[in-house]
Amino acid sequence: VRADLRNLPAGFALTQLAIEPGAIKPYTFNADRGENSVMLSGYVPDAKTRADIVDIAKRYFEGNTVEDKLVEGPGAPKDFTVAVRAGLQELARLGAGAKLAVSDAGIALTGLAKFDAAREQIGIAFRAALPASFKPTLEIGTAPLPPAIEELPVCEAEYRKVLERGKVYFKVASAELSDQSRAVLDELAVITMRCRGGKIEIAGHTDGDGQASANLDLSRRRAQSVAAYFEAAGIPTDRLNPTGYGSSVPVAPNDTAENKAKNRRIEFLVK
Repeated sequence: VRADLRNLPAGFALTQLAIEPGAIKPYTFNADRGENSVMLSGYVPDAKTRADIVDIAKRYFEGNTVEDKLVEGPGAPKDFTVAVRAGLQELARLGAGAKLAVSDAGIALTGLAKFDAAREQIGIAFRAALPASFKPTLEIGTAPLPPAIEELPVCEAEYRKVLERGKVYFKVASAELSDQSRAVLDELAVITMRCRGGKIEIAGHTDGDGQASANLDLSRRRAQSVAAYFEAAGIPTDRLNPTGYGSSVPVAPNDTAENKAKNRRIEFLVK
């Protein structure tokens, strides 16, 4: 169109040109869960929304590769980013092969949760977080539990492997678990289910800021929060030993923000 307008008949002059692209229909967005990755594709309304959604994916899929194949285009439904955030948060708790699909005001989540309680939690949380204008569809099953782990050192190695990719996060100065941590906690719960022969110490640690007594109490309550999460997953209480160590067992000097973050941690010991 722009090229044709440059060749107007004699006597005509173009004084203003305002051509706006039409809204994309259907307006689609997809997130596909890989083994250690998530691929984002489809449409986003602008560069800022694109950056926001990629950041959300990196937060909920910590330690995974986020592939950005998004295209900017007009026509996003109202509360698009809120709906995508709700979907990505729950997609992170599903296994490889799971998918989040948005088409206009319809949003579908399909895949396998790691255990039955997680399946129920995901459905409830997904519906609760969605804007009223979106119509959800859920097809979520439960993956079979992998084989039991008989050797206790292997159990501890499995815990460490998960915690190298992602941490257990809490709200600031609180024992309340962050929503960001639920995918990691689901993986840790599955390891606990598989390590049937040992008692699991859930060790809470803090940085060295503040009073030692307050840090000890906070670390204990944080360990108890993780234990409560496992109990809700169906793990017997008598298999869990939540213990707080405060700031007494640092893994780094308490001198920088980065090192303090390393010291604020949850660890697992199998006995």
